[in-house]
Amino acid sequence: MGIKLTRRNFVKASAATAALTYGASQFTNVFEPASAKAAVAEEGVKLVRTACAPNCVNSCGHLVHVKDNRIIKVEPADFPDNRYKRICLKGISNAMQRTYSPDRVKYPMMRVGKRGEGKWKRISWDEAYDYIADKIKSMQAQYGDGAMAWMSMTGDYGVFGQLISHRIANVMKGTILTNLGIMGDLASNIGFFPATGMLQDAHPWPDLMNCKLNILFACNYAETSLNDTRFIWDAMENGMKLIVVDPRFSNTASKADQWIALRPGTDAAMMLGMANVILSKNLHDRQFLAQNTNGTFLVRTDNGRFLKAKDINGGTAEEFMVIDALTGAVRVRSDAGAALSGKVTVSLADGSKAECRTAWDLIEDYIKQWPVQKASEVCEVPADVITKLAVEYATTHPAAIRISQGSNRYWQGHQGFRNAILLGAMCGNHGKKGGGVSWAGGTLFKTIAATPPCWLNPRLDEGYQEKNVVGSHMFEDLPRDKPYPIRGIWFNHYNYGTQMPNYNLFIKEIAPRLELIVVNEQLMNDATTYADVVLPACSWYEQEGELVAAWSNYYFQLRKQCIKPMWEAKQDHTIYAEISERMGYGKYWGTVADSVNEVIDNFLEDRLRDINKKELWETGVTRALYSDDFIPFADQKYFTPSGKLEIYLDYLHDLGESLPVYVEPLESNRKPKAKKYPLTFMNVHSVFTVHSQHATLPWIKEVNPEPRVDISREDANQRGIRDGDTVKVFNDRGHVVLKARVMEGIKPGCVNIYEGYWKKQFKDGHLPSLTHMELNPVHDAVFESNYAPYDNLVEIEKV
Repeated sequence: MGIKLTRRNFVKASAATAALTYGASQFTNVFEPASAKAAVAEEGVKLVRTACAPNCVNSCGHLVHVKDNRIIKVEPADFPDNRYKRICLKGISNAMQRTYSPDRVKYPMMRVGKRGEGKWKRISWDEAYDYIADKIKSMQAQYGDGAMAWMSMTGDYGVFGQLISHRIANVMKGTILTNLGIMGDLASNIGFFPATGMLQDAHPWPDLMNCKLNILFACNYAETSLNDTRFIWDAMENGMKLIVVDPRFSNTASKADQWIALRPGTDAAMMLGMANVILSKNLHDRQFLAQNTNGTFLVRTDNGRFLKAKDINGGTAEEFMVIDALTGAVRVRSDAGAALSGKVTVSLADGSKAECRTAWDLIEDYIKQWPVQKASEVCEVPADVITKLAVEYATTHPAAIRISQGSNRYWQGHQGFRNAILLGAMCGNHGKKGGGVSWAGGTLFKTIAATPPCWLNPRLDEGYQEKNVVGSHMFEDLPRDKPYPIRGIWFNHYNYGTQMPNYNLFIKEIAPRLELIVVNEQLMNDATTYADVVLPACSWYEQEGELVAAWSNYYFQLRKQCIKPMWEAKQDHTIYAEISERMGYGKYWGTVADSVNEVIDNFLEDRLRDINKKELWETGVTRALYSDDFIPFADQKYFTPSGKLEIYLDYLHDLGESLPVYVEPLESNRKPKAKKYPLTFMNVHSVFTVHSQHATLPWIKEVNPEPRVDISREDANQRGIRDGDTVKVFNDRGHVVLKARVMEGIKPGCVNIYEGYWKKQFKDGHLPSLTHMELNPVHDAVFESNYAPYDNLVEIEKV
């Protein structure tokens, strides 16, 4: 289906987006252009620049107006580059309503009834610390130091918000429950990291002005990166063609030149069909493949492993072997002169012989197994649409692919990323202005990867080795006391009550085994329901300080305190420093400012470490040392073992995924389970809330009053469902009851409920009860298994 963007509907759509972007009409000042003169404080009003960073990728700067220790207005803060000066209704609501919500946790609270009953009593901080300290000491004495675990999530893009649990667990000699897999974003890394050596990277948004064709796979930026979509619209006005591949007619698809609706979770199959067309028409860039990928490396056909020098000569030499393009001889690889295709038989050091082929030949053979008709049958996109897109991508220069979490949130979601990278390599688009294969860039993941070990583990110089347990394995391991008994978990920045997979299993099998559950929270929400102790956490506007990064740009921001902490709220950093002091570990903590400076001064990446700290502390914002024209991998140097873009991964051969492949989703609608539960259930991100943070705020509820399940008219008619009917969405794990929204903008066979709603917002049941946390051995071989929230089958019935 093609939707042609015209100036008329572009302006109309942009105006609609602006209404949500800028929010309530009383904040008229936010419409002032960047060139307008700086805000001037009224008498008695203090202006404070801080940062909003709720896992929405934008990390917008806020200029907060404070009078009598109360926020009275918030507007966008200036940036060195004012293209990043922006705000949205979520950010305004966060400051004006979440901060003052009647659901705020005002004081330390202790459970007095059974878990889940919601019965609490107010206690003092001293009582809370004494109780928690005694429980931790008791559990560690009985079960070992690792009995107490900490877990944080990405509810705050500050360094402390994401990594403070790592530090406190090491201070206490406890366990770190890792969060990469259980958050549901890791399949992206599992596709991106082995190929490039980077957890993630992306072309900066302004580079779209150099792009002629941009293909978005499962990127609904108009909702999930709302404030950055201006770069897309500007690029389209500059002549860039936009194609959106998505099962849903999303807000982004509505503004594209073409929308391609595919069967959920089949992105990799469609890409393999495109690769087959490119290969059959000889449109691939053999020179790029030979020079910049590991496609020239020889692979032993007996075991799928790379042929190494040690295999031929003995010893320990790990050099990769290639066929010399001129002589046909087998030699140690060098930067040039290797054949992309070829087959040889070599004599091994043990006297045996082994047949070897180039990695590219093996990949090419697999691509040939995916003629466009087969790909079409799998992904349900017409063959001529796949063919046209493939030719257009291969012959348009520069062309870009952007792929995001919508592809990643299936059990085999990493395959879409690997195949996107393969397409980029086949057409020579990596490292080119206006091109590339982008997931997410900016400072965020660079910051996480470069956070200094000395800050994460203050006991490092004592030789202390931290304890890690894979968070996505907790549902299998914790009930079996594997690798050791864990009897307490302390959560922060994680509303696990709405965002955790297998929530029913956690409540039924894990929580009863825990002697202590502590939650640091701003609001009494679904995460606090099963806690034993709830501690009042500061809002962002009350925090003493925090270093904030972003997905979408190369700036750091300093979160400065706008108002003094309300009631008895404390910052996580302070809470953990004070409980450490209570337990005799106070020497491992300094002030908040000390931590900010320690992190910056010891970053493992010099472009983060050498930032202008003076500018950061004085103005609240400074740029990491990435140039304005920075393009990932422009020098064709990758941080992989070979230094090349690795499109063949020999260590995954035994798992069947040395090549970029496609397999069906775990709960595919073509598997036997679909006879009982025939609909693929997605729960995508909403423009109205960042996960659960904004779902219950009054201004948000004005524009998004209740959850609904999106269902195609065809599927609704088959079930006798009309728009607005109350329906039950269910599978063998759980159910949820809500109203139906019958629509044309979703592919038949799919349904969607926006994620992030609290349990009390549904008529019955709870959305996370429909999900699972099935482990994937390929994921575990690279990092850890990824939560797959879109890879679920359900049925719907009218109630």
